[in-house]
Amino acid sequence: MPVNFPATSQGVVHAGAPVAAPVVMPTTVPPVVPMLTFPPIVVPTPAPVPMPVPTPMPTPAPVPASMFTPMPTVAPTVALENDVWPTDTDLIYVSGTTKVMLTAQCPVMRTVIQDAFENVHASLLFNCAFPDASVIPSIIRGALVLAAWSNLLRASDIHARLQADNKYLAKMSRLVSPFTG
Repeated sequence: MPVNFPATSQGVVHAGAPVAAPVVMPTTVPPVVPMLTFPPIVVPTPAPVPMPVPTPMPTPAPVPASMFTPMPTVAPTVALENDVWPTDTDLIYVSGTTKVMLTAQCPVMRTVIQDAFENVHASLLFNCAFPDASVIPSIIRGALVLAAWSNLLRASDIHARLQADNKYLAKMSRLVSPFTG
């Protein structure tokens, strides 16, 4: 059964405890503070500056041929009699096979072959990363001749043999080529 509690002058009684009378808020609104207004900021725009006209590039003067060290083209060197070349120009094969070991070569040959590897890599990096199959032999031959030329004091015989003996050049090309198996 529901319990009814008597009302009092102070408010409604709930479960025997008096509740305070409702608070009445004043109806007056505090005065509005006027917003401060500032005049708009005027930033002067700079006068347009004309763009300088680029000066034309001077045409380069022709470079005298004496500034370049031309790679010697040893006119077809006359091969020594009976195609006898110094032994330090010979490729040394692994006994019983047709395989060439780089570490078995004499120091001058090893240097020329290693420099030819670097020349081929440089050509692939700076000239053409994906050369046509018809260009690859000329890249390798150029790298070999350049490697022998850069070591000309020690490898003059190798350089002369590369230019005179096509079979020798073909064997060396197979050794240096990154494209053959």
